[in-house]
Amino acid sequence: MTVRELLERGMRHEIWSKFCGFIDLPLDDFMRVQASYLLEQLDFLGRSDIGRKFLGNKAPRSVEEFRERVPLTSYDDYYPFFSERNDEGLPEKPYVWCRTSGRSGIYPFKWIPFTRQAFNKHSEHAMATVIFGGCSKRGEIVMEPGDTILYALAPRPYMSGAIMADGLVHQFDFNFLPDIKTAEGMSFQDRTKVGFQLALKKGLDFFLGIASVLVAVGERFERGEGGGFSRELLHPATLRRILGGVMKSKVKRREMLPKDVWNLKCVGTGGTDTQVYRKRIAHYWGKEPVEAYGCTEGGIISIQTWGRRGLVFVPDTNFLEFLPVEPPAGPDGITRAQVAAARAVAERNGRGETRAPIRTAGEAVGGTLLLDQLQEGVTYEIVLSNFLGGCLVRYRTGDIVRINTKGDPELGIQIPHMHFFGREQDIIDLSGFTRLTEVILWKALEESGVRYTDWVCRKEYDGDRVFLRLYVEPKEARPEKEIRDLVHEQLREIDHDYAALVEITGRVPLEVTLLPQGAFSGYMAEMARRGVELAHLKPRRMGPPAGNLGLLQRAGAP
Repeated sequence: MTVRELLERGMRHEIWSKFCGFIDLPLDDFMRVQASYLLEQLDFLGRSDIGRKFLGNKAPRSVEEFRERVPLTSYDDYYPFFSERNDEGLPEKPYVWCRTSGRSGIYPFKWIPFTRQAFNKHSEHAMATVIFGGCSKRGEIVMEPGDTILYALAPRPYMSGAIMADGLVHQFDFNFLPDIKTAEGMSFQDRTKVGFQLALKKGLDFFLGIASVLVAVGERFERGEGGGFSRELLHPATLRRILGGVMKSKVKRREMLPKDVWNLKCVGTGGTDTQVYRKRIAHYWGKEPVEAYGCTEGGIISIQTWGRRGLVFVPDTNFLEFLPVEPPAGPDGITRAQVAAARAVAERNGRGETRAPIRTAGEAVGGTLLLDQLQEGVTYEIVLSNFLGGCLVRYRTGDIVRINTKGDPELGIQIPHMHFFGREQDIIDLSGFTRLTEVILWKALEESGVRYTDWVCRKEYDGDRVFLRLYVEPKEARPEKEIRDLVHEQLREIDHDYAALVEITGRVPLEVTLLPQGAFSGYMAEMARRGVELAHLKPRRMGPPAGNLGLLQRAGAP
């Protein structure tokens, strides 16, 4: 039954049990669910052409046999089956095809099929995200029929539109602003503008989308431009909402903020910017965001609960394996001192990228660990195998996650908690010592106090010196060295390996280059003129190609 049907019957307890009950699983039961779904999937997949390619003529009969016998895979292995979205050879006709943004540099984009039963399951986890985002305790259900959601997601065929948005509509009577059919025919900028115009008229209960959109709107309000979306809309409901917000802000003796205009039940976001903007979103909107992590290849993989202390893995969408990508510290692994010594040697060797060997407390099978073998504070690459009629087996996602804790005793959750660390291609390794992610750099820039429009960075070389160059479009006049020193000090505070690298080498491994005003807006305008899709309007933040960087530097030039 859907949330719609359960709520009509007043079965709120059953809603929580069905959609959020997985958080109450003991870890042993979680692993049993994983194994059961995997064996059912292997039996089903083994009858198809694509299944026989990876499983052979006889499907594995146990989890151990599967991990020992089936190799790790990449999209290259699936391209002949998926490139033309041909159903032939697949275990079941797909209900929907989703695609990636195509940043791999190899394929225009990657197509991934989802069966109807997979869509239904992911729709349940989309609803769980909304429920967790709105509740303050176990069992609380806050949505009501007709609640409004701002449509700030990428539309179909991206996963956020085809799985998240359509999944929520499948489950419940949400009122999207603008409605999904209209939204999908609009540009992202127009869709967001119209969405907020409608929200001023109809109210806003839920937000699902990009965290930076919330921050941009909050900044606009803080500059005294809170009515900017609705000056042409003299609708009585709009005026009442704005005037109510003005009165609240006057009482607080500050500029009007979005939380004065709307009282959101849930702010749902995803991506690296959520971790950076969490405090600012809570300040502007009065609600701390809830995160969900997923990828096109695997759908929804983990969800944050009302405790906001990390994301909890879901048991029934993919079989999860993990490749360690850095050595754990502690009695079962190598120590920080050993890591530091090995990395110091790499630094002395100039550009050497030598790493200390990986050792783990658990026994790896097929090169991977399972969820119950993971260690706190260690980063891993996710390897997944689709359930529910999917096709991917032991697929290397390139997504790196860090295990925060093995559970949450305060909330009675035994399932490990994670946060998204970055994508392998977006992690910059300096001298084999520190692995800097977009989140780390973004946090350092935010905490530095430097006012900026946007930024990108690259790993660069000068003789035997390896360093990071940060390209920043500033909002205020400051010398490059001053900005560099401010960001450098924050990096030393945030990333211990970066601080250790500075201590060992005696160098500042960071340089800053200022971009001209209008660099990013000019770049995006040029990309739009060329007909580039929404996902590619901005340059890649970590390690942009030289050609894109050159265009960025020219775009803001007078």
